[in-house]
Amino acid sequence: MENKFITGLDIGTTAIKVFIGKKLENGKIEIIGRGQTESVGVERGEVANPGRTAESIKIAMEQAETMANVKVSEVYVGVAGYHIQSRTVPGSIIRENPNDLITKEEVFKLHDYQRYVVKPDGADIIDIMVQSYAVDREECSDPIGMIGHRLEGTFNIIFGSGTCINKIMKSVDHAGYKLKGLILQPLASAEAVLSEEDKQDGVCLVDIGGGTTDIAIFKQGFLRHIKSIPIAGKLITLDIEDAYRITNKNAESIKINYGTCLPEAIKESDFVVTVPGYRGGAPKEISVKHLASVIKGRVEMILDFIMVELNQKKYTEQLQAIIFTGGGSKIRHIKNLSEFRIPDLVSNVCPINEEHFDNLPEELKNPIYATGLGLLIAAFKEEEEEAERIPVSDKVEDNPSGEKPEEEEAERDTGGNNPPPRKPLGRIIIDWLKGINKIKPFDDTDNNQDVMY
Repeated sequence: MENKFITGLDIGTTAIKVFIGKKLENGKIEIIGRGQTESVGVERGEVANPGRTAESIKIAMEQAETMANVKVSEVYVGVAGYHIQSRTVPGSIIRENPNDLITKEEVFKLHDYQRYVVKPDGADIIDIMVQSYAVDREECSDPIGMIGHRLEGTFNIIFGSGTCINKIMKSVDHAGYKLKGLILQPLASAEAVLSEEDKQDGVCLVDIGGGTTDIAIFKQGFLRHIKSIPIAGKLITLDIEDAYRITNKNAESIKINYGTCLPEAIKESDFVVTVPGYRGGAPKEISVKHLASVIKGRVEMILDFIMVELNQKKYTEQLQAIIFTGGGSKIRHIKNLSEFRIPDLVSNVCPINEEHFDNLPEELKNPIYATGLGLLIAAFKEEEEEAERIPVSDKVEDNPSGEKPEEEEAERDTGGNNPPPRKPLGRIIIDWLKGINKIKPFDDTDNNQDVMY
């Protein structure tokens, strides 16, 4: 693993970012290559035009390959967007020898069986995350080494639209690369920003990107809930553009250089910024205090969505803080406004957690790189987990029939048979899509609703 490099591809609404990293002997990741270019063909976090997006991917990939002096063949890609939804489902297996110690392989098997739950129409599984374990109805944080007849778990299963995932695969393929795996973007950002203590104590991670704001709630070390909001940095820029009838480029510039979401923070009421006129026209003077009120309106809308989501899921009293990351987290005074709108929770804007990296350059500690860097952390973890697994295909004697469990049976006790050989979920999706000629439209009217089977 020390000499192996992994590539993470962050396909964002405003930018395509690529990071190439290798694992050192000390267990940390060294960034050996990176690239970035303007994103084309992506709307609200989803690939809309695979051909045009492929062109942007190729530019960023070539930049990273040149810097790292390597040729990349396969990439891990982040996936997000309004099509993402989650369901909470229970699962269990009956152990043949209840007096034997529970092994890691049995826990893996319990996880694997969740791949056979009934999926929403036109969707497939992106990730499966455990919420809790129990042995003979007694809850525990780690069942390995315990004894018992029945091993149970509650799982948060993340689904995504097959159509949207297919477009990601097509854009990567047209750029000349192989899609090795998909990783949920909020999880990637969490890997880069949150500590294990944060996840244990309970936080709401808010990743404000260009096209979407992604919410991920962690408690007792596990992801509990996700939600994607189609309001983010690009919409704030459009608000400024419309309010002052200036170009999108100038609107983005004054947002970054002078914007705040707290008008009260502007002490000089007559403080103005001059924006060049369109095509040689007369320049415009814009009140920075008024600019703050424009930005505040949209940021308040994002915060209100967060508050409603927390209240609906009854998480407000269970969490310690709201942690902001992503490019939109750089809006000045967002912490202050958040604590005013959601007074029950502390708010913070957190940089990249450097403990995962070896000599991370100062410019990469910016929260706009949270997803891209987090993809590397998550991808290395996935490959290390895969290396620990015993290939089930070598255990033919444990499953003489060779038959897959039925979806209905997977929601009941699954007995002692092993499931078919396990692949990373991202690869399962890719193989599934390759055999599809026509994918039914995905119905996301019931997005992100926790359902107990």
